[in-house]
Amino acid sequence: MPQTTATGPAKALVDAHQEPQDLVLWSHWACPFNQRVWIALEERKIPYQYHESNPYDKEPRFLELNPLGLVPTLEGLFDSDVLVEYVEDLYPASVEHPPVFPLDPYEKSWARLNLQHITKKIIPAYFKIIQAQDPSAQSVARGEFYTHLRTYTARIKEGGPYFAGEQWMTVDGSLAPFVGRFFLLEERRGFEGKEVGEKWVEYAKNILARESVKKTTSEAKYYTELMEKYFTDEANSQVSIAIRAGKALP
Repeated sequence: MPQTTATGPAKALVDAHQEPQDLVLWSHWACPFNQRVWIALEERKIPYQYHESNPYDKEPRFLELNPLGLVPTLEGLFDSDVLVEYVEDLYPASVEHPPVFPLDPYEKSWARLNLQHITKKIIPAYFKIIQAQDPSAQSVARGEFYTHLRTYTARIKEGGPYFAGEQWMTVDGSLAPFVGRFFLLEERRGFEGKEVGEKWVEYAKNILARESVKKTTSEAKYYTELMEKYFTDEANSQVSIAIRAGKALP
């Protein structure tokens, strides 16, 4: 039976967010798209209640809020990119609620462009390399993946430690959940961070060390178990079906 609840540091965070709140995060512990929004909520220090949604037995209330049955969901809204912006707009930027988008209009637009690169290039390539079965197809997918990561890395501000420099932004938080799963690619698909470059290796280390990332992460062994069907291309999630069909992610 697949693991249906968070473990490790993420379990402690779930337990700390069971009190009723106006804002309810309908979530699944293993979903990297969910973790993007979870990180944003933690970074912005916004009160929320965490509600685990079992993907194998979806509650009627959850399906009322989101008939597609996708996590994450907040107040009937879904799509992690949309939700991160919603979280940003809930409270004005302040010391109590630090922003996860730049305040400067140009820099904010630049952040959005790089979010698109993550969502439309890096993440599909991540799933493509996982689901590829033939060694030659894996090699091609791995090459594409390296290319997209190098493009992103070239845009990281010199000196870091984060994408835009010293301040953590949603660009970092949107990529971190996937970087936290790159160990699976190292074990099963021959991925090596050093092939992207030393700048990437340092950046990846920095974002994974962020407190909001660490405390929204479960134990590695459960990610390994959950992803097994993806590595054998037998998963039937909407993401895996889209990758198999060569379509955009849902």
